[in-house]
Amino acid sequence: MCELAPLTNYMPIKNVVWSRDGRLVALADSTGRLAIDKVVRSGASVHTWDASRAVDLCIPLQDGDTINQLIFHPTSTKIFVATTLKIFSVEIESSTIRESVAEPESTSTLKVKWACYLTCPDTLLGFGNTKVHVFSWDGLRQTAEHIYFLPRLGRSLTTSVAFPTTYTHAASLQRDAEMLGRLITRADSPEVLLEISSTTPSGKFGSQYLLFDIRDLQQGGSEPGLPQVLGYQVMSSDIGSKIRQPLEMLSRKRLVFLSVERWICTWRLRTPGGKGMAGHGRSPSDIGGSAEVEQHYFLPGDWMTSKNTSLCTVTPGGTLLYPRNGGVVTVQAARLAK
Repeated sequence: MCELAPLTNYMPIKNVVWSRDGRLVALADSTGRLAIDKVVRSGASVHTWDASRAVDLCIPLQDGDTINQLIFHPTSTKIFVATTLKIFSVEIESSTIRESVAEPESTSTLKVKWACYLTCPDTLLGFGNTKVHVFSWDGLRQTAEHIYFLPRLGRSLTTSVAFPTTYTHAASLQRDAEMLGRLITRADSPEVLLEISSTTPSGKFGSQYLLFDIRDLQQGGSEPGLPQVLGYQVMSSDIGSKIRQPLEMLSRKRLVFLSVERWICTWRLRTPGGKGMAGHGRSPSDIGGSAEVEQHYFLPGDWMTSKNTSLCTVTPGGTLLYPRNGGVVTVQAARLAK
């Protein structure tokens, strides 16, 4: 157990993220205040830890701007800060703030979700609802851009959805009606699961789940002067309809999710031939089957509030962290830890 000191302005904390090695934890509030604590074991006890503040600064935000996401570099030497309007990096040792020179509309208007991977530690990937932005940590420069075309909610997912024949079709995508949900990743895995929610033609709110393989980002093949087209797979509707909240990617490509029936479940992701996707530009295809879903335990009905479920998460070791009554409930299952 470890108690973290509040931020200097005592505002409510909006973002919390741990470094991969567990030695640093970052806290941020709605005003742009960012603090990073070093966490070390206290004495001989394996259950007691001490925290000391290593960084305490304020990210320069414009009116109406707020911090949306924090990501530690795999080496824990810097941290990435994404706001509604801009992106920054902070050198932890010197507390130096660097702001990206990228045009704001290139990264913010799509409400990008960001990720970083051990296989390409100096690269940041920003997933929007029509593009994937590739940025370098060094100077936060955009080095590449990939586009993809969404299947429409309400269409049958039993057949492949063809790409538009020209890039101009991308401008007609329903960006205002489509919202980015969770981006589920695992640092040592090439798979990325992106949730995109929207209203179906019948007026029903629903989500689709797109599975990308980041190894496709390293392939070439686009015409000069045109963005690279990125392929993906679509999770089948019989799996997607069971998901209330996607939670985490565990070892052996197991997606953990909270089902609409309140079960904590796992489902193993598959890619063709166990390798990367086909060359980019291919049509998306279906993945999944409901018979492959494994139920582990269910949660009480009085836990099911929209606020609580949106904040719950699962650690890489399979422990559920669920906010309840001002605290955090932990639930462990031996099969999830394997």
